[in-house]
Amino acid sequence: MVEKKNKLIVFRLDAGHERGMGHLYRMMTLADEFRRKGHDCLFVLKRNDVASRILDSVKFRCLSYPVHLTEEDIVEKYFKDELEPDLWIFDILSTDETLVVRTKSMGVPVVSFDDLKGGLLHADLVVNAIAGCWDEESKVSGRIPHVLSGPRYAIITSDIINLKYKKKMPQEDIRIGVTMGGSDTHGATVKIGQVLSRFDEKDMYVNFFLGPHFMHDIEMDEMLAAFSHPFTVKKGVSDLYVELINNNLVICGGGQTMFELCSMGMPVMALANEVHEEKTIRYFERNGACIDIGSVHKELDDEKMCKFIDEIKYDLDKLNRLAVNAVQLVDGKGTKRCYSACAVLIN
Repeated sequence: MVEKKNKLIVFRLDAGHERGMGHLYRMMTLADEFRRKGHDCLFVLKRNDVASRILDSVKFRCLSYPVHLTEEDIVEKYFKDELEPDLWIFDILSTDETLVVRTKSMGVPVVSFDDLKGGLLHADLVVNAIAGCWDEESKVSGRIPHVLSGPRYAIITSDIINLKYKKKMPQEDIRIGVTMGGSDTHGATVKIGQVLSRFDEKDMYVNFFLGPHFMHDIEMDEMLAAFSHPFTVKKGVSDLYVELINNNLVICGGGQTMFELCSMGMPVMALANEVHEEKTIRYFERNGACIDIGSVHKELDDEKMCKFIDEIKYDLDKLNRLAVNAVQLVDGKGTKRCYSACAVLIN
């Protein structure tokens, strides 16, 4: 039998207000790499109209299941009704052990991203770019050759890599971008805006960027009504990073956005939207690649945030050193590295 050249790659993930949109955007970038190599890609997710529209806009096939189905039900229903894939990729953070075992029992190799659970034990390949997963890796003996760890495996689209931050020069106004992801589940944008509004800085402009799943409009309007600095608000922009590159500093979460901004050499302040992001942000700060301003699950370190903004008025090197360290930590080659590792499994 002649082996088929184009393979079917299934991406299992979810996206929405509670889960966020970073998993979707990241896997779309990896899927685009597979598609360029001539392979077919299929996204399998629980029904979400926004995610489906995004996938449709870039011509990726999407199979949506009712939101009440369990992960086990989705896997079972897929293998009962659909074409057998050549590779199954989980990007659901904590993949249950039974899901990986069941998928592999169908003769399908499994890759798991940012996995704290079953993938470490049974997946053919695990990619953990986020530091929150690394402690779990150390508990699993004999699996390290199957695990790719660290920011060098962060998946970044080429459009973002080609954007490069321009160092701030003396006498420029401070322009701060605020983007807390596609959903901003916990309303962090509002909290950040409240702190910035209290900050006594005359020459500061703030640009707020809201994702397509942002649902804190009432609180946002109330905050902006009393905001003390010039500002703009944009929602669901098509070229977010083209907009962000025009700022001197960006405040963001500790997920996919932070990795992408660092690959551009953009100075970043990071506030953890999720608990597992806290360790990643601390790791980036230890490497001089961001400023850690806390977590929405604990507290926003407004004193540290305002102190840094105040310092960069008189010491631009602080800002520019962040830019240099950021791009050294996230070199933008992670997509190629991840594709190459996955390609071994299907070839």
